[in-house]
Amino acid sequence: MSGIAGVFTILDDLTVFLRYMLDAPTAPNQAGFGAEWTSYSLTVHTGGLQPARGLFWHPAPGTTDEQDVWVHYGFTGTGMWGSPEQVRWAVLLTNKLHHTRDRQPLTDVRNTFRQLALS
Repeated sequence: MSGIAGVFTILDDLTVFLRYMLDAPTAPNQAGFGAEWTSYSLTVHTGGLQPARGLFWHPAPGTTDEQDVWVHYGFTGTGMWGSPEQVRWAVLLTNKLHHTRDRQPLTDVRNTFRQLALS
């Protein structure tokens, strides 16, 4: 996986990664990081700057601090959402090529997916 460009792996790997991040005792494998790294990566480090960002994650649009939903988007439309508060996660794997700068249709798909998956 790349922390800045998107998601480059298969769903099985993402399952292990996200389960470990959100609830390490239930994960089938150990990842190369611990609870301290997870907490640090899911903390806003940009102060008052917008958009707010953690360590390759940012608060999911349309969610509240109480819901504690974080997202990482990839260039081709992929998205990973995780909520430590809800101990839930969702992954959208896509291969959207951008022929225009209009990202609204993809944004609508992502937002709908997140609402259905983590509501």
